[in-house]
Amino acid sequence: TPQMAKKWLDERNLKNRRIKTRSVEKYARDMKNNRWHLTNEALAFSTEGVLVNGQHRLEAIILSNETVEIVVFLGLQSEDGAFIDEGITRSAADAARLKGIPVPKRDLGTIKYVFNSAENIVLPLSNSEILELVEPYTEGLQHLHNILPSKQRLTASAVVRAAILRAYYWCKENDPAKLDRLK
Repeated sequence: TPQMAKKWLDERNLKNRRIKTRSVEKYARDMKNNRWHLTNEALAFSTEGVLVNGQHRLEAIILSNETVEIVVFLGLQSEDGAFIDEGITRSAADAARLKGIPVPKRDLGTIKYVFNSAENIVLPLSNSEILELVEPYTEGLQHLHNILPSKQRLTASAVVRAAILRAYYWCKENDPAKLDRLK
Protein backbone atom coordinates (compact mmCIF):
# COMPACT_ATOMS: atom_id res chain seq x y z
CA THR A 1 0.00 0.00 0.00
CA PRO A 2 1.14 3.63 -0.31
CA GLN A 3 1.25 3.80 3.49
CA MET A 4 3.53 0.75 3.75
CA ALA A 5 5.75 2.13 0.98
CA LYS A 6 6.13 5.47 2.78
CA LYS A 7 6.88 3.78 6.11
CA TRP A 8 9.53 1.50 4.55
CA LEU A 9 11.16 4.39 2.71
CA ASP A 10 11.14 6.66 5.78
CA GLU A 11 12.37 4.04 8.23
CA ARG A 12 14.38 1.50 6.22
CA ASN A 13 15.86 3.27 3.20
CA LEU A 14 19.07 4.24 4.96
CA LYS A 15 21.60 3.97 2.13
CA ASN A 16 20.68 3.58 -1.46
CA ARG A 17 21.40 5.07 -4.85
CA ARG A 18 20.01 8.38 -6.06
CA ILE A 19 16.33 8.32 -7.10
CA LYS A 20 15.73 8.46 -10.84
CA THR A 21 12.52 10.48 -11.00
CA ARG A 22 11.69 9.51 -14.58
CA SER A 23 11.82 5.82 -13.66
CA VAL A 24 9.53 6.42 -10.69
CA GLU A 25 7.08 8.30 -12.95
CA LYS A 26 7.18 5.50 -15.55
CA TYR A 27 6.46 2.86 -12.91
CA ALA A 28 3.70 5.00 -11.38
CA ARG A 29 1.98 5.39 -14.78
CA ASP A 30 1.96 1.62 -15.18
CA MET A 31 0.58 1.18 -11.65
CA LYS A 32 -2.09 3.85 -12.16
CA ASN A 33 -3.14 2.43 -15.54
CA ASN A 34 -3.31 -1.20 -14.39
CA ARG A 35 -0.21 -2.19 -16.41
CA TRP A 36 1.94 -3.15 -13.42
CA HIS A 37 2.69 -6.88 -13.28
CA LEU A 38 3.73 -9.14 -10.43
CA THR A 39 7.17 -10.53 -11.27
CA ASN A 40 9.98 -12.29 -9.45
CA GLU A 41 11.70 -8.92 -8.87
CA ALA A 42 11.40 -8.43 -5.13
CA LEU A 43 11.78 -5.61 -2.70
CA ALA A 44 14.80 -6.72 -0.70
CA PHE A 45 15.66 -6.05 2.91
CA SER A 46 18.96 -6.89 4.58
CA THR A 47 19.32 -9.05 7.65
CA GLU A 48 19.37 -5.73 9.59
CA GLY A 49 16.03 -4.69 8.05
CA VAL A 50 17.50 -2.05 5.71
CA LEU A 51 15.93 -1.64 2.24
CA VAL A 52 18.49 -2.89 -0.26
CA ASN A 53 16.36 -3.00 -3.43
CA GLY A 54 13.04 -1.49 -4.47
CA GLN A 55 13.12 2.21 -3.59
CA HIS A 56 11.96 3.25 -7.07
CA ARG A 57 8.99 0.88 -6.93
CA LEU A 58 8.08 2.08 -3.44
CA GLU A 59 8.29 5.73 -4.58
CA ALA A 60 6.04 4.83 -7.54
CA ILE A 61 3.48 3.22 -5.23
CA ILE A 62 3.33 6.47 -3.26
CA LEU A 63 3.17 8.63 -6.41
CA SER A 64 0.45 6.50 -8.02
CA ASN A 65 -1.43 6.10 -4.73
CA GLU A 66 -2.10 2.51 -5.77
CA THR A 67 -1.80 -0.73 -3.87
CA VAL A 68 0.17 -3.30 -5.86
CA GLU A 69 1.19 -6.86 -5.20
CA ILE A 70 4.94 -7.23 -4.95
CA VAL A 71 7.32 -9.92 -3.72
CA VAL A 72 9.36 -9.10 -0.60
CA PHE A 73 12.69 -10.80 0.11
CA LEU A 74 14.08 -10.76 3.64
CA GLY A 75 17.57 -11.62 4.82
CA LEU A 76 19.89 -10.32 2.12
CA GLN A 77 23.40 -9.47 3.24
CA SER A 78 23.83 -5.67 3.09
CA GLU A 79 26.99 -5.85 0.97
CA ASP A 80 25.18 -7.98 -1.64
CA GLY A 81 22.99 -5.00 -2.54
CA ALA A 82 25.85 -3.63 -4.62
CA PHE A 83 25.38 -6.48 -7.08
CA ILE A 84 21.65 -6.14 -7.77
CA ASP A 85 20.40 -5.11 -11.22
CA GLU A 86 23.50 -6.20 -13.08
CA GLY A 87 21.47 -8.36 -15.47
CA ILE A 88 20.32 -7.52 -18.97
CA THR A 89 17.18 -5.38 -19.08
CA ARG A 90 14.33 -6.71 -21.21
CA SER A 91 13.69 -4.40 -24.15
CA ALA A 92 10.30 -3.71 -25.70
CA ALA A 93 11.34 -6.05 -28.53
CA ASP A 94 12.06 -8.80 -25.97
CA ALA A 95 8.66 -8.19 -24.33
CA ALA A 96 6.88 -8.29 -27.71
CA ARG A 97 8.56 -11.57 -28.61
CA LEU A 98 7.70 -13.10 -25.21
CA LYS A 99 4.07 -11.99 -25.56
CA GLY A 100 3.86 -13.31 -29.15
CA ILE A 101 3.34 -9.86 -30.71
CA PRO A 102 4.88 -9.96 -34.18
CA VAL A 103 6.43 -6.49 -34.52
CA PRO A 104 9.88 -5.61 -35.85
CA LYS A 105 12.24 -3.97 -33.35
CA ARG A 106 12.61 -0.85 -35.52
CA ASP A 107 8.84 -0.32 -35.42
CA LEU A 108 8.97 -0.15 -31.62
CA GLY A 109 11.56 2.63 -31.81
CA THR A 110 9.39 4.43 -34.36
CA ILE A 111 6.38 4.20 -32.04
CA LYS A 112 8.36 5.73 -29.16
CA TYR A 113 9.38 8.70 -31.33
CA VAL A 114 5.84 9.18 -32.67
CA PHE A 115 4.38 9.19 -29.16
CA ASN A 116 6.98 11.57 -27.75
CA SER A 117 6.86 13.97 -30.70
CA ALA A 118 3.05 14.03 -30.57
CA GLU A 119 3.20 14.93 -26.87
CA ASN A 120 6.18 17.32 -27.31
CA ILE A 121 8.07 15.49 -24.58
CA VAL A 122 10.80 12.95 -24.16
CA LEU A 123 9.20 10.42 -21.90
CA PRO A 124 10.73 7.04 -21.12
CA LEU A 125 7.95 4.60 -21.94
CA SER A 126 7.59 1.27 -20.20
CA ASN A 127 7.49 -1.88 -22.30
CA SER A 128 3.78 -2.18 -21.47
CA GLU A 129 3.12 1.34 -22.75
CA ILE A 130 5.02 0.70 -25.98
CA LEU A 131 3.23 -2.59 -26.63
CA GLU A 132 -0.16 -0.91 -26.09
CA LEU A 133 0.72 1.49 -28.91
CA VAL A 134 1.49 -1.25 -31.46
CA GLU A 135 -2.12 -1.98 -32.39
CA PRO A 136 -3.24 1.64 -32.91
CA TYR A 137 -0.25 2.23 -35.22
CA THR A 138 -0.41 -1.07 -37.14
CA GLU A 139 -1.94 0.43 -40.29
CA GLY A 140 0.60 3.25 -40.48
CA LEU A 141 3.49 0.90 -39.77
CA GLN A 142 2.33 -1.33 -42.62
CA HIS A 143 2.34 1.75 -44.86
CA LEU A 144 5.95 2.42 -43.83
CA HIS A 145 6.92 -1.16 -44.66
CA ASN A 146 5.33 -0.78 -48.09
CA ILE A 147 7.02 2.50 -49.05
CA LEU A 148 10.45 2.44 -47.40
CA PRO A 149 13.44 0.34 -48.32
CA SER A 150 14.38 -1.65 -45.25
CA LYS A 151 18.16 -1.47 -45.52
CA GLN A 152 18.86 2.19 -46.33
CA ARG A 153 20.44 4.14 -43.51
CA LEU A 154 18.24 7.27 -43.65
CA THR A 155 14.94 5.38 -43.84
CA ALA A 156 16.04 3.02 -41.08
CA SER A 157 16.19 5.97 -38.65
CA ALA A 158 13.38 5.86 -36.10
CA VAL A 159 13.17 9.66 -36.22
CA VAL A 160 12.62 9.72 -40.00
CA ARG A 161 10.17 6.82 -39.84
CA ALA A 162 8.26 8.56 -37.02
CA ALA A 163 7.95 11.77 -39.06
CA ILE A 164 6.56 9.82 -42.02
CA LEU A 165 4.20 7.88 -39.76
CA ARG A 166 2.88 11.11 -38.21
CA ALA A 167 2.43 12.56 -41.71
CA TYR A 168 0.53 9.43 -42.74
CA TYR A 169 -1.98 9.79 -39.90
CA TRP A 170 -2.27 13.56 -40.39
CA CYS A 171 -3.06 13.11 -44.08
CA LYS A 172 -5.47 10.27 -43.38
CA GLU A 173 -7.40 12.45 -40.93
CA ASN A 174 -7.13 15.87 -42.58
CA ASP A 175 -6.46 15.42 -46.30
CA PRO A 176 -6.71 11.80 -47.52
CA ALA A 177 -5.87 12.87 -51.08
CA LYS A 178 -2.32 13.63 -49.93
CA LEU A 179 -1.75 10.02 -48.88
CA ASP A 180 -0.60 9.21 -52.42
CA ARG A 181 2.27 11.69 -51.98
CA LEU A 182 3.66 9.65 -49.09
CA LYS A 183 4.82 6.87 -51.41
